Amino acid sequence: MDALVRAWEAGGSVAQLAAQFGLHRSTVGRYLKERGINTLEARFDPEDLKQAAELYRCGRTLLEVAMEFGTTKKTIRKRLAEFGVTIRKGGRGGLAAEGQLA
Repeated sequence: MDALVRAWEAGGSVAQLAAQFGLHRSTVGRYLKERGINTLEARFDPEDLKQAAELYRCGRTLLEVAMEFGTTKKTIRKRLAEFGVTIRKGGRGGLAAEGQLA
């Protein structure tokens, strides 16, 4: 499965690779972990993080932002907090609840 490692190194997310290779996400994560790759920490370049912060500040939920970047709500929460973004209390807000997110 060298192709899987190459796809990861090219910037694919675990979810994307799972779909591409017909595997479960945990299988992809385990395979990459066996090759010394930590998939639990999402890769964000500074511009991605700025964009994620802006989406969140404009009303998107953590889940909506996470889906935009192919990662988890937990990871987005952690990265935004590290970036200095104040995390809102949970709830059913966001653009999807308002019918603004297609």
